[in-house]
Amino acid sequence: MICEPLRRLDCCLITDRGGVIALTNQQRARDARKKPIRVLGAGESHTRWNITQGPSLTTTAAKVSGEQAFGMAGISPADVDFVQPSDSFTITVLTALEDLGFCEKGEGGSFVEGGRLAPGGDLPAMTSGGGLSCLHCELQTPPPVPSRHLYGEHSDESERGSSTSGQCILREPSQGGAGVYSYQN
Repeated sequence: MICEPLRRLDCCLITDRGGVIALTNQQRARDARKKPIRVLGAGESHTRWNITQGPSLTTTAAKVSGEQAFGMAGISPADVDFVQPSDSFTITVLTALEDLGFCEKGEGGSFVEGGRLAPGGDLPAMTSGGGLSCLHCELQTPPPVPSRHLYGEHSDESERGSSTSGQCILREPSQGGAGVYSYQN
Protein backbone atom coordinates (compact mmCIF):
# COMPACT_ATOMS: atom_id res chain seq x y z
CA MET A 1 0.00 0.00 0.00
CA ILE A 2 1.39 3.40 -1.01
CA CYS A 3 -1.51 5.61 0.04
CA GLU A 4 -5.03 4.26 0.43
CA PRO A 5 -6.39 3.14 -2.02
CA LEU A 6 -3.29 3.17 -4.26
CA ARG A 7 -0.92 0.24 -4.32
CA ARG A 8 2.54 0.11 -5.93
CA LEU A 9 1.23 -1.00 -9.34
CA ASP A 10 -1.27 1.90 -9.37
CA CYS A 11 1.65 4.35 -9.60
CA CYS A 12 4.01 4.76 -12.52
CA LEU A 13 7.73 5.15 -12.13
CA ILE A 14 9.12 8.66 -12.01
CA THR A 15 10.65 8.94 -15.47
CA ASP A 16 9.88 12.53 -16.40
CA ARG A 17 11.67 13.76 -19.50
CA GLY A 18 11.16 16.17 -22.31
CA GLY A 19 9.45 15.69 -25.62
CA VAL A 20 8.67 17.77 -28.67
CA ILE A 21 5.94 18.25 -31.21
CA ALA A 22 7.12 20.14 -34.29
CA LEU A 23 4.55 22.56 -35.66
CA THR A 24 4.48 24.43 -38.93
CA ASN A 25 1.99 26.40 -40.99
CA GLN A 26 -0.30 24.85 -43.60
CA GLN A 27 1.72 26.20 -46.54
CA ARG A 28 4.96 24.53 -45.39
CA ALA A 29 3.13 21.37 -44.38
CA ARG A 30 1.99 20.86 -47.99
CA ASP A 31 5.60 19.99 -48.88
CA ALA A 32 6.02 17.45 -46.07
CA ARG A 33 6.70 13.79 -46.83
CA LYS A 34 3.52 12.79 -45.03
CA LYS A 35 0.11 14.34 -44.96
CA PRO A 36 0.07 16.64 -41.92
CA ILE A 37 -1.75 16.01 -38.69
CA ARG A 38 -3.77 19.12 -37.94
CA VAL A 39 -4.00 20.67 -34.50
CA LEU A 40 -7.69 21.49 -34.31
CA GLY A 41 -7.74 22.81 -30.79
CA ALA A 42 -5.60 23.44 -27.74
CA GLY A 43 -6.20 24.48 -24.18
CA GLU A 44 -4.17 25.12 -21.08
CA SER A 45 -4.98 25.59 -17.44
CA HIS A 46 -3.04 25.16 -14.22
CA THR A 47 -4.28 24.47 -10.71
CA ARG A 48 -1.08 23.14 -9.15
CA TRP A 49 2.58 22.42 -9.69
CA ASN A 50 2.41 18.99 -8.08
CA ILE A 51 -0.50 16.61 -7.57
CA THR A 52 -0.13 16.91 -3.79
CA GLN A 53 -0.53 20.71 -3.96
CA GLY A 54 -3.85 20.77 -5.77
CA PRO A 55 -7.09 21.91 -4.21
CA SER A 56 -8.62 18.54 -5.09
CA LEU A 57 -7.41 15.08 -6.06
CA THR A 58 -10.57 14.42 -8.07
CA THR A 59 -10.73 17.57 -10.22
CA THR A 60 -7.94 18.63 -12.53
CA ALA A 61 -7.10 21.55 -14.80
CA ALA A 62 -8.36 19.44 -17.70
CA LYS A 63 -11.86 20.67 -16.90
CA VAL A 64 -10.83 24.07 -18.25
CA SER A 65 -8.20 23.05 -20.82
CA GLY A 66 -10.47 20.35 -22.28
CA GLU A 67 -13.34 22.80 -22.71
CA GLN A 68 -10.94 25.20 -24.44
CA ALA A 69 -9.53 22.53 -26.77
CA PHE A 70 -12.94 21.07 -27.67
CA GLY A 71 -14.39 24.56 -28.15
CA MET A 72 -11.55 25.61 -30.46
CA ALA A 73 -11.86 22.35 -32.43
CA GLY A 74 -15.65 22.60 -32.64
CA ILE A 75 -16.12 19.02 -31.44
CA SER A 76 -17.27 17.20 -28.32
CA PRO A 77 -15.93 14.12 -26.50
CA ALA A 78 -18.40 12.02 -28.52
CA ASP A 79 -16.39 12.89 -31.67
CA VAL A 80 -13.08 11.57 -30.33
CA ASP A 81 -11.79 8.27 -31.74
CA PHE A 82 -9.08 7.60 -29.16
CA VAL A 83 -7.60 9.31 -26.14
CA GLN A 84 -4.08 9.40 -24.75
CA PRO A 85 -4.42 10.68 -21.19
CA SER A 86 -1.47 10.58 -18.86
CA ASP A 87 -1.79 7.66 -16.46
CA SER A 88 0.70 8.63 -13.79
CA PHE A 89 -1.66 6.87 -11.39
CA THR A 90 -4.63 4.64 -12.15
CA ILE A 91 -6.96 7.31 -10.76
CA THR A 92 -5.65 10.02 -13.11
CA VAL A 93 -7.19 8.22 -16.09
CA LEU A 94 -10.59 8.31 -14.42
CA THR A 95 -10.33 11.98 -13.41
CA ALA A 96 -9.11 12.85 -16.93
CA LEU A 97 -12.07 11.12 -18.58
CA GLU A 98 -14.47 12.82 -16.17
CA ASP A 99 -12.92 16.29 -16.42
CA LEU A 100 -12.67 16.11 -20.21
CA GLY A 101 -16.39 15.31 -20.38
CA PHE A 102 -16.32 11.69 -21.55
CA CYS A 103 -18.46 10.80 -18.52
CA GLU A 104 -19.95 12.49 -15.47
CA LYS A 105 -17.99 13.08 -12.27
CA GLY A 106 -17.86 9.89 -10.22
CA GLU A 107 -18.73 7.69 -13.21
CA GLY A 108 -15.18 7.09 -14.50
CA GLY A 109 -14.97 3.58 -13.02
CA SER A 110 -18.16 2.35 -14.63
CA PHE A 111 -17.30 4.20 -17.86
CA VAL A 112 -14.12 2.15 -18.38
CA GLU A 113 -15.67 -1.24 -17.57
CA GLY A 114 -16.02 -3.91 -20.22
CA GLY A 115 -12.85 -3.03 -22.13
CA ARG A 116 -13.99 0.37 -23.37
CA LEU A 117 -10.40 1.72 -23.27
CA ALA A 118 -8.78 -1.43 -24.68
CA PRO A 119 -7.47 -1.63 -28.25
CA GLY A 120 -10.57 -2.19 -30.37
CA GLY A 121 -12.81 -0.79 -27.62
CA ASP A 122 -15.17 2.15 -27.95
CA LEU A 123 -12.49 4.62 -26.84
CA PRO A 124 -9.01 3.08 -27.07
CA ALA A 125 -6.60 4.72 -24.64
CA MET A 126 -2.95 4.43 -23.60
CA THR A 127 -2.40 1.79 -26.26
CA SER A 128 1.39 1.89 -25.89
CA GLY A 129 0.97 0.79 -22.29
CA GLY A 130 1.04 4.31 -20.95
CA GLY A 131 2.96 5.43 -17.90
CA LEU A 132 2.01 2.39 -15.89
CA SER A 133 3.28 -0.15 -18.43
CA CYS A 134 5.60 1.69 -20.83
CA LEU A 135 7.02 5.04 -19.72
CA HIS A 136 5.79 8.21 -18.10
CA CYS A 137 6.33 10.68 -20.93
CA GLU A 138 4.40 9.60 -24.04
CA LEU A 139 6.21 12.16 -26.21
CA GLN A 140 9.50 10.41 -25.47
CA THR A 141 8.55 7.41 -27.62
CA PRO A 142 9.60 8.03 -31.23
CA PRO A 143 7.32 8.76 -32.98
CA PRO A 144 4.61 9.78 -30.51
CA VAL A 145 1.78 7.30 -30.11
CA PRO A 146 -0.95 9.69 -31.28
CA SER A 147 0.82 10.32 -34.59
CA ARG A 148 1.23 6.57 -35.17
CA HIS A 149 -2.50 6.14 -34.63
CA LEU A 150 -3.48 9.06 -36.80
CA TYR A 151 -1.23 7.88 -39.63
CA GLY A 152 -2.41 4.29 -39.22
CA GLU A 153 1.15 3.14 -38.42
CA HIS A 154 0.96 0.70 -35.53
CA SER A 155 3.86 -1.45 -34.46
CA ASP A 156 1.58 -4.34 -33.57
CA GLU A 157 -2.03 -5.25 -32.85
CA SER A 158 -1.76 -4.03 -29.24
CA GLU A 159 -1.48 -0.43 -30.45
CA ARG A 160 -4.37 -0.57 -32.87
CA GLY A 161 -7.23 1.60 -31.78
CA SER A 162 -8.22 3.99 -34.51
CA SER A 163 -8.53 4.02 -38.24
CA THR A 164 -6.31 6.06 -40.52
CA SER A 165 -8.63 9.00 -40.14
CA GLY A 166 -9.94 10.35 -36.94
CA GLN A 167 -9.48 12.63 -33.99
CA CYS A 168 -7.65 12.17 -30.75
CA ILE A 169 -7.03 14.12 -27.61
CA LEU A 170 -3.72 14.15 -25.78
CA ARG A 171 -3.62 15.58 -22.31
CA GLU A 172 -1.29 15.79 -19.33
CA PRO A 173 -3.26 15.97 -16.07
CA SER A 174 -0.87 17.56 -13.61
CA GLN A 175 0.03 20.40 -15.99
CA GLY A 176 -3.43 20.86 -17.50
CA GLY A 177 -2.76 20.93 -21.22
CA ALA A 178 -5.15 19.48 -23.76
CA GLY A 179 -4.95 19.20 -27.52
CA VAL A 180 -7.26 17.88 -30.22
CA TYR A 181 -5.55 16.49 -33.30
CA SER A 182 -7.04 15.32 -36.57
CA TYR A 183 -5.92 13.31 -39.57
CA GLN A 184 -8.02 12.58 -42.61
CA ASN A 185 -6.85 10.12 -45.26
